[in-house]
Amino acid sequence: VRALVVGGEVVASMRRKAHGSEFRSNFHLGGSVTGVDLTEEQRRIAILSAETLGLEVAGVDMLESDRGPLVLEVNSSPGLEGIEGATKVNVAGKVAEHLNDLYSSNSTISEERSFSVSSSENESEHAL
Repeated sequence: VRALVVGGEVVASMRRKAHGSEFRSNFHLGGSVTGVDLTEEQRRIAILSAETLGLEVAGVDMLESDRGPLVLEVNSSPGLEGIEGATKVNVAGKVAEHLNDLYSSNSTISEERSFSVSSSENESEHAL
């Protein structure tokens, strides 16, 4: 299960299934995706995971277990194509709205916030 967290709120979630003998369930690797409603515990853990890492935007991948949801990984730059297609939620729009609200010239930011921008060739950190 992947939960997309934006500004401390789960805005979309999906279940992913790997294709054929591939063990990874990524959409871009041919995995299938469907929208899913999270349990309150999954929602809480996804939000806590993003907050713990200081991420305003995060894709939180969880596995279901007898002990409850287990966090597999947290992506600071999650792909949007699969989750937007599966849920019909404009996640990119929600991210843009959140960033606009967060960094609007009409609001006071009490502390400097930073975000990381990564590409396949380099990673750098930028302060806003």
